[in-house]
Amino acid sequence: MKINDGKKYWVVGGTVFVMILSLVCGYLFQCPALPVAALLWLAVTVSLLKRERNLCRRQMEELSGMFNDILERTPLVFSGTMRDTLDGKLAGQMDKLQGLLQYYDRALWEEQESIKRLITEIAHQLRTPLANLEVYLSLCKADASGEELALYLDAIEVSEGKIAFLIESFIKISRLEHYCIQIKKEKRDIRETLLKAMAALEKKAAARQVGLKLLTAEPLQVLHDKNWLCEAVQNLLDNSIKYSSAGGAVEISFQDNEMFTRIQVRDYGIGIEAGEEAQVFKRFYRGRRAAGEEGFGVGLYLAREIVLQHGGFMKVTRKEQGLLAEIYLPR
Repeated sequence: MKINDGKKYWVVGGTVFVMILSLVCGYLFQCPALPVAALLWLAVTVSLLKRERNLCRRQMEELSGMFNDILERTPLVFSGTMRDTLDGKLAGQMDKLQGLLQYYDRALWEEQESIKRLITEIAHQLRTPLANLEVYLSLCKADASGEELALYLDAIEVSEGKIAFLIESFIKISRLEHYCIQIKKEKRDIRETLLKAMAALEKKAAARQVGLKLLTAEPLQVLHDKNWLCEAVQNLLDNSIKYSSAGGAVEISFQDNEMFTRIQVRDYGIGIEAGEEAQVFKRFYRGRRAAGEEGFGVGLYLAREIVLQHGGFMKVTRKEQGLLAEIYLPR
């Protein structure tokens, strides 16, 4: 028998009242059994209250131990004393609290590991262009003149461009990964967005003698952020141009269905090896066939992050010649 907290005062009060009534009645009616019964009732009540007090103390000690377990990040241990009572509800809430704290602990650890990896990757990627800068600057100081100086300055400019590109990419990666960038989706003509991305790479495509073709002529209103989606498509086009041979072509198209708007970028370049379909979206990953080409392996990663924040997804498909990259945006 467990006495609820709200009834303890009634039990004590009732016991006192019964004792007084029993003593008075025993005295008035000359009945010694009534005081004896009152004393027995008092003994039972005292026993129950003592048991209740001990149980309450054990529960408080258990709650204190559970708080300590939460602070120490150790698993909570429940005893049978906590059931359908207020203490039991508190224990359940503390269990949920510990689960929440463990979740945030894991998230914090993953965030710290991500920062460590990013710092390592930044150091690795910047090492080569910084070393080149140092070499060519020392050559410029060594009384270089004429054509040699011009070559050294061109090399310095190339290295500076690589460093600037990497730093800008790192900033975008960090902002995208930490949701510091707000994607502002509006109903816009997707064709205009694709044409804008193509226009930004016309010179590069012409220099490599690669043709850019938009195969879909009809306008289509799609909910998207024009600037950010344009950058994602630019990254796909840049990859396709970079890994296409002279005289090649890159084809862009889009198609609408009930669930998604699909954007396709198809090239006929060097493609990727089997099994690399998922790897190419990793940060700084370079395909085995791209080992001899310039690049840092951030284009597809950034493109996918932008598409993910649009609520869509990306995939690439190996072809007999070249690669097909697809963006799926929700309707």
